[in-house]
Amino acid sequence: MSQFYKTLETRKHILSPIMKLRYRHFIIHQVIFPYSNYLILAVLVYLAFSFIDQLHLGQHTKEAVIIRLSVSIMSVTLLLMLKRKGKHYLELGEVLLLQLVNVSIIWFGVLAISNGDYNYQSGVIVLMVYVAAFSRMSIRYSMFTLSTCLLGYLLWLYPALVEFDKMREIDRVSVIGGVFFMSLFACVRRERECLSNFVHFEKARTRQLRLRASTKNLRIQSQTDALTGLKNRYFLSESAISFNHELNKNRHPHGFLMADIDDFKTINDTFGHRVGDQVIIDVATVLKTYTDNAADVAIRYGGEEYLVLINQSSHRDLRRIAEEIRSEISELSYPGYKLNVTVSIGCYLSTDRDRDIEMCIDSADEALYQAKNNGKNCSICWKKQHQ
Repeated sequence: MSQFYKTLETRKHILSPIMKLRYRHFIIHQVIFPYSNYLILAVLVYLAFSFIDQLHLGQHTKEAVIIRLSVSIMSVTLLLMLKRKGKHYLELGEVLLLQLVNVSIIWFGVLAISNGDYNYQSGVIVLMVYVAAFSRMSIRYSMFTLSTCLLGYLLWLYPALVEFDKMREIDRVSVIGGVFFMSLFACVRRERECLSNFVHFEKARTRQLRLRASTKNLRIQSQTDALTGLKNRYFLSESAISFNHELNKNRHPHGFLMADIDDFKTINDTFGHRVGDQVIIDVATVLKTYTDNAADVAIRYGGEEYLVLINQSSHRDLRRIAEEIRSEISELSYPGYKLNVTVSIGCYLSTDRDRDIEMCIDSADEALYQAKNNGKNCSICWKKQHQ
């Protein structure tokens, strides 16, 4: 019994309230549910004893067979119902069915005694063996079931049997008692193994979640520009298929803005790379404010070149956004430096004929070069220039 209480204390101290819920979920779905089919095996064995009832019960055979059939049908029906819609009650359902079987076994023993047969009272041993070997009930339910088996025998069968043959009955009770304690300790060992398996399961699950999170972080890092925090070209290439699917599926216009910092090499050569990096960061910060929608994205396309994808835009809105970006960037100030940052922007609005994001980007890039050739610090829409 010390092993029994040790198992209970282990569960009490190791499992927090949340972990107890997880442990319960583990027991239901990984232990009780997979082994619930063994209850059908027990039902078949219970039903098979109908062929022996006629040897011991005489005129009560028909009554016993009806009881066995009724209990068996009820057990299978309840088991199927619980497996489909009540997994959380499988354990309780098994306890109730085992109690019903126990009562019927005791009753068959009483009927046999009334028929003058004192050799048909050991069925509780089979029930105890099932609890120890096939059932996956918790210690509490197992102990309850085993105790009711032993108690039912001692209260209803033992008095009549010991009066008939005292020495034989003492021997039988010692066997039943031995089976009771061996079954109980088998259930204790099973519970400890379940707890150990749960701990290993949780450790494996934790490692898997950490690996998944690490993989996700690495993926995000590989798709993010370290300097600006914008997405990078790798993200664009990885997402090209989904972007193309979006273009082909929804067919609504998508806006493409290709922005390039004017005379960036001069900025680097004049003020140094630290200031140049700050300019790149500041321009990226401005672009981020125009991608609040989850479907919009700003990408650092090259060294000082950016790509902004705007979902569900119109020609007028796209041109307005480009001008607002250009104007806001031109107002950036750098105290202590005579530095005026400007950008040139090429715009392109996708049409129903567009099927490939690379073609759309090329069109926006073409408009960007046109903006550069027109004196820089301006925005030009590819669609408008070709109308």
